[in-house]
Amino acid sequence: MDGNDRMEIDPVALLGIDTTITLECWVRGDAAVLPTNTTLFEGMNAANQREVNVHLPWSNSRAYWDCGYDGGYDRIEQDAGEGILEGRWVHWAFTKNAETGVMRMFVNGQLWLTGTGKDNVIGEIARMNLGGSWNGDVDYYGDVASFRIWDAVLTAPTLAAYMNVSSMDALLDHPHADDLRGVINMDGQDGEATNQGPLAGWLHGDAGRRMFSPREAFL
Repeated sequence: MDGNDRMEIDPVALLGIDTTITLECWVRGDAAVLPTNTTLFEGMNAANQREVNVHLPWSNSRAYWDCGYDGGYDRIEQDAGEGILEGRWVHWAFTKNAETGVMRMFVNGQLWLTGTGKDNVIGEIARMNLGGSWNGDVDYYGDVASFRIWDAVLTAPTLAAYMNVSSMDALLDHPHADDLRGVINMDGQDGEATNQGPLAGWLHGDAGRRMFSPREAFL
């Protein structure tokens, strides 16, 4: 994704998500562009209020995770170095449990940041983009793979155990398999994401899709 590229996500698969959520994916930020203002994904309710959002990063090199709107959105944020923002593949995961008020960010299956007192329930998501903000005014610059949404709070051991798994069949023995709302593996063609479970998406822009070799994870 090089700006003005995004995957529009069909919100039907997200209905019913309210107190627990995990969003995870692999990203490789474009070192020639970052740090700058970016939006990895954003989901809004019918009133155009933010329900889920990640800046990875903003121009100040901080990573932001926003989730749940109630007069304002809950947020956690932290400075992030070049090593986890750009130039190489890094697995990121973002979780929230509105019942306990805990929000977390994970990097490569390890806990990276925790916030408490974050008890805004997640409202119904009416529109969502991966690779940019909901209205297209802030983009993401880099590569994205294996984007997954769960109606559950995944733990560090579970994230670490399955972060290198991409096929739907290989997720059948996942401890939260019944809570998987969908996967976008970026392997579709002609504006359609296929082989991804119940989560539908449509590509806008000219971002290319291709299979990545295992070696690229170490570049």
